Amino acid sequence: MVQTTSTRQQSDAIRAEMRRIRTELPYDVDAARVQVKQLTDWKYHLRQHPLPILSAAALIGYLVVPSRMMSHTVFVTSDGSEPAIKPITAKQGAIAGLFAAAGSIALRSGTSLIMRHISQQLMGVFDPANRPIHDASSLHADQREFSSESKTK
Repeated sequence: MVQTTSTRQQSDAIRAEMRRIRTELPYDVDAARVQVKQLTDWKYHLRQHPLPILSAAALIGYLVVPSRMMSHTVFVTSDGSEPAIKPITAKQGAIAGLFAAAGSIALRSGTSLIMRHISQQLMGVFDPANRPIHDASSLHADQREFSSESKTK
């Protein structure tokens, strides 16, 4: 293959572009890692848009929490007389409240653990320990190898 001035210029331009890409790649990866961390951080979003997020949380909380209704226990008598309605006593209501509070705490803790696990799994994709190390010496070795291959052709 005959090398002309234009093919050498094109070859040099390609090499320069590859060199620039290799130099900028670690910075681009770091910027992407920071952006992914920001996108998955709920505190960041709360600081950026506090009013809409707090409004949505209040609305969801209002819709999720059931309205307070007076519950009654119905007892049917065996002799066929009119059934009696007995209201729940304060003692039963307090115990139910304790169970509800314990259930709520358990649900929140479980949700927190699951979300932490999911975020760790997502962030594991961008973990520096999982990607190959590119330091300056390996970059220069790659460039020397590439330039020696192009000289022999």
